Amino acid sequence: MIEGFERIGVHWPSLVAYMVNFAILLGTLYLLAYRPLLKSVLAREERRRLAETVLDEAQRQLADAKSLADRTLSDAKAEVDRIVSSALAHARADAQAEIERRLRLADARIEAHLTVERRRIADESATLAVDAAARILEQALGARTQRALVEASIDEIRRQRLPPPARHRLATVTSAVALTEDEMHAVAEALGAQPAVTVHHVRPEIIGGLAVTVGDTLIDASVLGKLRRLGEELSRADIG
Repeated sequence: MIEGFERIGVHWPSLVAYMVNFAILLGTLYLLAYRPLLKSVLAREERRRLAETVLDEAQRQLADAKSLADRTLSDAKAEVDRIVSSALAHARADAQAEIERRLRLADARIEAHLTVERRRIADESATLAVDAAARILEQALGARTQRALVEASIDEIRRQRLPPPARHRLATVTSAVALTEDEMHAVAEALGAQPAVTVHHVRPEIIGGLAVTVGDTLIDASVLGKLRRLGEELSRADIG
């Protein structure tokens, strides 16, 4: 083999030296250039894969955060809708209650006004009826009827329960016509005892009969008194 190299003009020791130097050069290049370069490329590839992994994780977390945000926003909207609906319901209920309260107050005011008006109309109607009846009776009552009314009033006084006679008792007798002496004695007898003083007034406006005041007690048996009591009953009946 060595002879063969020599026949073709190759000096084999030099070739071996070249090969050794080339091997050393390759080793040197591998150690000083290729290996660091390969390490750098591998590190760069690792960083790229790590970056992709981080990016994928970031995208996943972003998607999860967006999904959570969407759910939170949806829940918040639902809660807002619930609160608004509840507030509107309460507002409508409060408004309805206020309307009903004001309607009740208005009804009460109207009813009070109507009651006052009914009272006024009833009083006016009763007064007109009493006045009309009084005018008719004033024109219709004759002397005989007046005497009969006096007797009826004396009978009514007898039926009254007067307080026990007081010393120096004053009796005031009011009649529509002048009383006779017998009628005055009958009044005193009806009162139960002779008063110390008896004052007699003639007032045609009471129409007929008698009105007697003894102390704080009034016995109104006059026609006008009866008409007024009848008017009060009519007024109460109209209000009822």
